[in-house]
Formats: sequence, structure tokens, C-alpha cells
Amino acid sequence: MPEFQELAERAGELAVRIGISIFVVVLFAVAGRVTTPLVRRLLDRRKRPSYTRVFAGLYRVVVVIVGSLVALTLAFPSVRMADVLAIFGIISVAAGFAFKDTFENLLAGVLLLLRDPFQSGDQVEVADREGTVEGVTVRETLLRGYDGRHYFVPNAKVMTGIIEVATHEPFLRQSFLIRLDGVADLANARDVIVSTLSSLDSIRADPPPEAVAVDVVGTEVEFECRFWTGSRRSDATDARDRAITEVVGALRRNGVPFPTEELRVSIVPPAPGAGEPVDTAGTDARVR
Repeated sequence: MPEFQELAERAGELAVRIGISIFVVVLFAVAGRVTTPLVRRLLDRRKRPSYTRVFAGLYRVVVVIVGSLVALTLAFPSVRMADVLAIFGIISVAAGFAFKDTFENLLAGVLLLLRDPFQSGDQVEVADREGTVEGVTVRETLLRGYDGRHYFVPNAKVMTGIIEVATHEPFLRQSFLIRLDGVADLANARDVIVSTLSSLDSIRADPPPEAVAVDVVGTEVEFECRFWTGSRRSDATDARDRAITEVVGALRRNGVPFPTEELRVSIVPPAPGAGEPVDTAGTDARVR
């Protein structure tokens, strides 16, 4: 019958077009896979593994999407590319509402990699978490805390929050406060502090250490001891530990007086009839 013959011909043409479309999709997928190493080599010039990994993955996804759009127009010639793009836009909007957080983190991850506020290995504080950056994925930033814990921080929180990068510069200024008795020779105390800090190998000579009087509390004077060390947390912690220990020891050896604290002990009387009455007057003790 002519109707069945025409139907069979159309079915045959449709099958051929679908076969060609599938071939086109496979061809694009293979092309994306083959060219990905070249793209990786181009991206590796920035020496950022996370940047290379994410954008190489996005490149393959884009290649497959373009191949699918081309295949769709080949399978259905009456469908124009403008119509395909319009449908794709509607689907994208619907998916955006359905997967708002996922797309928000994806976009934030891409912007983070383009903005480049930190790199793998940097020590940062983001979203109330501190640690070493292990990488950035399309959804989250991976942090390894100083206590060994791992944090997966959503990129949207990283992008909208304050980012403190401790290792952006090779050296950072550290400081600690120390209180001295106001009767002390403050000029001599300052010299002792500065000379002690200058003698430590873990503290940089340039800029030189300094001791600055920053406050007076009653009869006590508070000094801020400032010095520069390596920016990594381990360097800063070790340097602060040794600096405090050596400065306190040097001040004591040079007879610089520390504040005398006053301790008041109150003796509570026993319950009536429990024994002899006790003098309830407070006892003052001065502790050096």
C-alpha cells in the first residue's frame, strides 16, 4: 500500500537521521576526550591543579552539550537551532530553581578559580574555619584543619564571606602582650625585650623587632612585643612560644619587676554550734 510504503520510507529516514545524530554525539564525546589532554596542558601553565581539573571537566561537558544540540537539529531538521536554544534556556531556568544551591556553588566555584584568592597549600580562614587548602571543586572548597579534621566548605559561603589568607605573603607580623610593674625602668625593659627578640633565629631581623607601650592599667604598664616570622602557622607558633619564654626569662634575669597580684582569702565561719567561733576578717596575701 502507498501509505505503508511512505510510512516505511519516513521511518527509514528518521532511523538514518537518529543514527547520524548518535554518531555525531559519540564523535563530539570522543573529540572532547581526545582534546582534553591538550586543554589540560594549556591550563597547567597557571600551575593550579584545581583550576586545571575544574575547567578541563567543564570543557568536556560543554563539548558534549554542543554535540547534543547539533545532533538534535540533524535528527529533526524542522527544529531550528534557535528553538533548541530556547528550549534549553527554559530547561536551564527550571533546573536552576530545582537545584538552586548546586548551581550557586558551581558558579561560585568557577568565579573563585577565576578570581584566584588562594591556591592549594595556602593556609586560610574562611566561613569560620581555619586550615590548609587542599583543593577547589565545582561545589566546595576542601580544607584540612590544623587538628587534622577535614572541612568541605560550600563555595557560595567562601565567595560571599571574608577570606583571610595567612600565607599570601612569605612573612607576617606576630605580637604578644606583657605587663610590667610601673616602678620598673621601662627604657631598660624595652631594651631587654628588643635585644632578646633580635637574638632568636626564628625571628626576622628586617623589619626589626620592637616593644611598644600600649596601655597603662593602674600601676602597671602594658607592652606589645612585635616581630616578624614566616607566615605558615607552624613557624608563627614556634616563634611565639620561644619569644615569650625567652623574653620573660630575660626580664627576670635583669631584675625587671612584674606586677604584684593581691590575693584576698575569706575565711567562712562554721555553722552555729559546730565549734569555736572564727574570726571572719579577710586575710590579705601578696603574691609575687
